[in-house]
Amino acid sequence: MRLTFTRVLASTFAGIVGWRLFRRPVERRLASASGRRWSRVVAVAPAYDQLTSCFSRWLLKALTGIDCILFVGDSAERSRFLASLGGDKSTLVVLFGHGTDDAFFTSPELGLESDEYHGEHSCLCRPIELEVVPGLALVGYFCSSASFVKSIPGGRKSHLGYSGLMPFELSQEEAFSRPIQVALSHVLSTGQLGVETKQVLLRAYRAEHRRWSLRKKDPRFPRALAVCMCLEEHARLLVA
Repeated sequence: MRLTFTRVLASTFAGIVGWRLFRRPVERRLASASGRRWSRVVAVAPAYDQLTSCFSRWLLKALTGIDCILFVGDSAERSRFLASLGGDKSTLVVLFGHGTDDAFFTSPELGLESDEYHGEHSCLCRPIELEVVPGLALVGYFCSSASFVKSIPGGRKSHLGYSGLMPFELSQEEAFSRPIQVALSHVLSTGQLGVETKQVLLRAYRAEHRRWSLRKKDPRFPRALAVCMCLEEHARLLVA
């Protein structure tokens, strides 16, 4: 009985901490991990609409136990993020959110030049601002992230990204969180980012697609077909 009570108490405490962490996002450093070639990992996930709020949760889960500089929610602010990139360390940058080939976005309240983006977004960073980051490798979980990386001056960077607009069916968000978490875990555990990472993510997309294909005729999953179509598009757009 005592063991059961302890488990319930621990589970309740973990849920409260997780809820507070999401509701009041801050920059934080997580426990250290070994096995990567980057001297520094900087991860960013603003949270100001339904999609980016999901992304923030997914990124927090994927980076559990990883030593990194993490900006989620309200801490994903332009000046703080750019300041974290200084120095001469080789850096893995992970960006989860909205973007184009011209810029990665945050909420108007946290960034600059929101008028340029019609008040819907403001600029968190542009490709040229990452030119000074030595040994840059970038995981871009946002629309047109592959084009964003190609626009960074100074030659080809190691990256994982997408070549166009990414559709989502957020009524079943775990279908999209699982594959990218598998890929990011691979990047962090192996210290590699490239064609092999793309294959890992493609296999994860195929596995998720098979899972949801079996649910197409199940009335409990009326959006299964839409989920499958979104997963197919993500796999098609994937670039490394």
